[in-house]
Amino acid sequence: MNLTVRIFFVAFIVLLIAASASQETLLWGASSWRGVSLTAATVFAAALLLLLTGRIRNGFAKALEIPDRFSRKAAVAAAAAAFVLLWLLRSRHFLWGDGYSMGLAVERGVTALPSAPLATALSRGFFELLNRLLFWNSFETSALLSVIAGIFFAASVRASFGAASKGTFPAAAFTLAGGYFVVFFGFGGASPLAAAGTGLFIWLSIIRLHSGAIPLVVPALAATAAILLHVSNIFLIVPLLYLLLSAARLRESRLEAATAAGTIAACWIAVDLTAERLAGLPGVSSHLAGTASRAFSSLAGTGTAGALSLAFNSLVLAGPAALLAVVLAVSRSGRRGATTGYGSSSDGPGPGTMRFLLVTAASAAVFIFLAAPSIRGGLRWELAVPASAAMAVYAAAALRSRAASLKEFNAAAAVLAALGLFHLIPVVVTNFSLEAGEKRILDLPLQAGKAETVIGAQAWYARDYGKAAEWWSAAAGKDPENAGIWHRLGMAEMKLEEPLDAITCFHRASKIDPENHVYRTALAEAYIEHRWFTEASQELETLVSEFPDSARLWTRLGYARNHGNMYPGAVEAYERALELDPESREYARNLTSAVLNRGAELQKNGDFDGARKMYRYARRLYPADWVSLNNLATLEMELGEWGGARKILAGALQEHAQISQLHFNMSVVLENLGEYGQALEHLRKAARLDRFNPPSNEHIERLMRKAGEAVPRP
Repeated sequence: MNLTVRIFFVAFIVLLIAASASQETLLWGASSWRGVSLTAATVFAAALLLLLTGRIRNGFAKALEIPDRFSRKAAVAAAAAAFVLLWLLRSRHFLWGDGYSMGLAVERGVTALPSAPLATALSRGFFELLNRLLFWNSFETSALLSVIAGIFFAASVRASFGAASKGTFPAAAFTLAGGYFVVFFGFGGASPLAAAGTGLFIWLSIIRLHSGAIPLVVPALAATAAILLHVSNIFLIVPLLYLLLSAARLRESRLEAATAAGTIAACWIAVDLTAERLAGLPGVSSHLAGTASRAFSSLAGTGTAGALSLAFNSLVLAGPAALLAVVLAVSRSGRRGATTGYGSSSDGPGPGTMRFLLVTAASAAVFIFLAAPSIRGGLRWELAVPASAAMAVYAAAALRSRAASLKEFNAAAAVLAALGLFHLIPVVVTNFSLEAGEKRILDLPLQAGKAETVIGAQAWYARDYGKAAEWWSAAAGKDPENAGIWHRLGMAEMKLEEPLDAITCFHRASKIDPENHVYRTALAEAYIEHRWFTEASQELETLVSEFPDSARLWTRLGYARNHGNMYPGAVEAYERALELDPESREYARNLTSAVLNRGAELQKNGDFDGARKMYRYARRLYPADWVSLNNLATLEMELGEWGGARKILAGALQEHAQISQLHFNMSVVLENLGEYGQALEHLRKAARLDRFNPPSNEHIERLMRKAGEAVPRP
């Protein structure tokens, strides 16, 4: 086995044990065993060191020796085993990764997220299919899709080595076990699909480089699709340019290279235009530009030493294969088989393939370096998944290229696969156990309050709002100037039906970030919940002045004014909302309510003409409602116009014969007109229809006497 691999093998084990045993946070990327069991890590490490002995190592390697052309039954069995394993490894909580956010987006009917438009579309389509057939929820279908992506990635890695020389199972096994990204293949989200896209691009590119059997536009389109799966695949632009420039150097393939480049540009422009003009979403280009700007800003604030530390920890977190790729790239090749043996061009990857894989791995490493602040500080561990996958493929190819024999390559792949498992176990445990996951995240050197915020979010997703409020309260205590934390805490207090506490939190968030309309809208909603309608109206008036085309804000302003007895303003706000969305029946009913309230107010103040106009306006707005007719009748009754009131109520009862209030008012009108028999009949109907608040017996008996009926004795 190569000396470089031996040294790396021991150094990586020592690094993980030392980092986990230390209380320092400098090597946070290697300290994952700390939250599980340091004793178990020590025992496991001792067992791994036995692989340095030739007999044990060769026996372990022999177990991985599966023929290149094993039977279809064996392939199906291996795929089924991988399926079951990855399914069991799927996350039990959402402290990191994008599985939950993807599932939630699909559940809400989102077709494309700006960071992962194609992955979102695939996830939603997969959900629509399985939800109809098996009634699976969006989180289960997303996890299953990621399992399929994992199997596809393994197959593409094996096919990549087969395209360059002889495909072997150990290469695929090492690539998978050599990075923690394999765990994400059971989580769901966009990152597993992105890694599968990376594998597909590498496979098609190697076919192109090795034999030229496919047009250049095929791997070019594969790279475009991979980036659209998730923008973290943006590093694939560099190896794609390598392919295009390599082809452009040859006169006979320059036209093909130009055609491939033009096709990519056309596809990219089409996607951006579709997103921005048709779907109303930010284009992929604008999202990438914003993300890159934030990444450079984050790096600028860490300094050179801080940036290198973040990058190193992110590489360690990505897995031993990613770190080994860097070691192999910078160390001397030492290719004992460069001219003979297993590393010869007839058996191993050729120079062109190795250069392409090196370019891919180098661009992936640069991406991890740039994304390192988000990987740690934002707990966006899934960002490293596609990049670490690409680096693992290069590490496997470099090992194979330098091996003097198939036996030596299998031995190196076996020990590195075992090393990858040593790295993966604590990651799996912290995703199975919420307690271990919380301990792990609290150990990370995050900004103040970040760990508590994320754990609180997990409790929120689990609908444990009390626990969420406790964690977010702790986060607010550590980072009191973080408006987002105060907003989250306010949301939890609203769920706990503590609107006064929510008002305090939302007010704090709005003071910290007064330009954020989300915080101010939440504050207005808390005011409404606490029945502070004047304060809610004031806040919403400011918001509608900034967003005059928001029907939702106008209708909430109408609600606050309507319930705060500010009826003219309520009518105005509801009218504006209905103008913006004239097809909304909800807005029409809201406006009807405010108009009726305004009419009742005018009637109480003696403005009968104004009240009559309001009631007729309500009738036009919502003809199916009986209240406007009832109010018109009561207005006529108050004016002593009993004939007019009778006519209105008769028409209303033709449409709403089951409304007790209409029958009661009709009995009053008929009594005043001297028609006591009919009045008694309507009064009895009112009593039958309203069992909870019927007319009094004294009222019924009085009408019975007027109608000449015998009153029953008590």
